[in-house]
Amino acid sequence: MRAITLIARRLGPAAAAALLTASRAWLANPDNDASREALAHQLRSLGGRAGGSAGRVAGGLARQVESRRVSVGRWEREMMSLRYEVAELASGSVRAAAFDAYLAQIAVGPVIVARSGKPDARRHVLAAFDNEARAIAREALGPDERRRALEEIDAGRAGCYQTDPGRP
Repeated sequence: MRAITLIARRLGPAAAAALLTASRAWLANPDNDASREALAHQLRSLGGRAGGSAGRVAGGLARQVESRRVSVGRWEREMMSLRYEVAELASGSVRAAAFDAYLAQIAVGPVIVARSGKPDARRHVLAAFDNEARAIAREALGPDERRRALEEIDAGRAGCYQTDPGRP
């Protein structure tokens, strides 16, 4: 999520980590109303404290979280966006928080397959993983970041085969 990077820049890595934790809880089970409400609350709270563009992005995301489930296309776009943001950041705690958000976004792929109910979800998520692996090779990532991202993609691919599409 772009909001995590913006929050990290404005409020520091601890705030970004709190948002990342709430995001992971919701993405692990998008049907869980409590985790959806907790994420929306976290987005509004941190967005209000951050103000400016970070606040606007967080508020918009809170509204989206309240009204939507995760789709393959949206997941893929957010994964790419996070990769771009990581590559543009200087080394440090903000980049580390953004990279953690990127890895968390990659890890959502198998969850989408399991919860989609669509027979072609696995194929689309695997294709997105293939595209992401190719893009990682060209991106301005450090060797350890590149290795960790590729390991997360490999784990995501394996997870896609361990799930039964359409069954929670």
